[in-house]
Amino acid sequence: MSRLINLRHLDMDMKYVAMIRGIGRLEKLQGSVEFCADRGRGHGMEELAGIHSIRGTLTVKGLQAVANKEEAQKAQLGKKESLKTLKLEWEPPKLGDRRTCSTSTDSHEQVLEGLQPNGRIEELQIQRYQGASSPSWLESNLLASLSHLHLVNCRNWRVLPCLSQLPDLRVLHIKEMYAIARIDHRLYGSGVLQSLEKLVLNDMPSLVEWSAESSDRAFPRLQEILILNCPRLAKLPRVPATVKKMRIEKDNSSYYLDMAFSPKSSSFTLDVHGEAVQLLHQDLLHRDHALAVSALSIRKYAGESEVNVKLLSSVRSLSLSRCVVTDRLLEVFFQNLQSLEKLQISDCGDFLEFPEDAMPPSLKSIEVNGCHPTLAHKLR
Repeated sequence: MSRLINLRHLDMDMKYVAMIRGIGRLEKLQGSVEFCADRGRGHGMEELAGIHSIRGTLTVKGLQAVANKEEAQKAQLGKKESLKTLKLEWEPPKLGDRRTCSTSTDSHEQVLEGLQPNGRIEELQIQRYQGASSPSWLESNLLASLSHLHLVNCRNWRVLPCLSQLPDLRVLHIKEMYAIARIDHRLYGSGVLQSLEKLVLNDMPSLVEWSAESSDRAFPRLQEILILNCPRLAKLPRVPATVKKMRIEKDNSSYYLDMAFSPKSSSFTLDVHGEAVQLLHQDLLHRDHALAVSALSIRKYAGESEVNVKLLSSVRSLSLSRCVVTDRLLEVFFQNLQSLEKLQISDCGDFLEFPEDAMPPSLKSIEVNGCHPTLAHKLR
């Protein structure tokens, strides 16, 4: 196939494209290409040097087989001006690999430094990189067109790069970054992530803090936040007022907080599960969000921590499901949710009666299902 020097498109599974020996002769390829570095099989990095017309995605796998920066530079990624998406992937060390951890780390850092892409790429994914530091080109203003950045399973990477030099960055996805303990001003430097719309933090067991002196200033266009399986994360900044969707989840969905904006009603719904009610104590919600929450749902709350709903004065609908409901808990809701119109309680065990004197005058409807029969009888 390498003799088809005028070939422009390969319509086949990418895993077969990666097997083509002498793919470097297909200099006019314009579609997406997957390449697996393996000099022993004739897949040296220089094979990529002449393919400058790629307009789709270039996936480079097997980077653990690349020895150093000089060898990585032979791919000439910086000359691929039409490339839109670049994926760089290492494989994890195999059992019995004699290389020391420090040698592997140094090698990975050198190789990644040599894989500097063209400044016009729009999406970059780095996966299973075992270096501890960022490449210099990721912290410069070189990648001015980059809109999507995915850092996945880079377990030795200790400090995230300063990304304020990426003016078009809209999506930042950080996953399985086991060595990251803090996300702070170093991520956005003295500037801002002016275009960032979506931030995903997923499976980061060492992360204990995400801080920002002024999240509204640091993330002026942020609309969606997903924080998944970060069990030690105890400190969060106040959610920027621009955010329309947020999910914080731990412990396989037994602990989560969901906030979503409904364009139809121009308001937010807030769904809290388990002890995630603690998040309401942390000054997490922007005041604009709190005042725009019209529906609040709390599930599987065991009563082990207090519930703070002082700012949720616009809530009109409250749903409690599988919770430990007490007079004190209802008094907190009734005293603070002065716009409450609808109350739903389901599967809440031995809860027997309402503190009638504390009920807000706005309350129009009470629905009870799966609770103690005495309670249902009293409501008739």
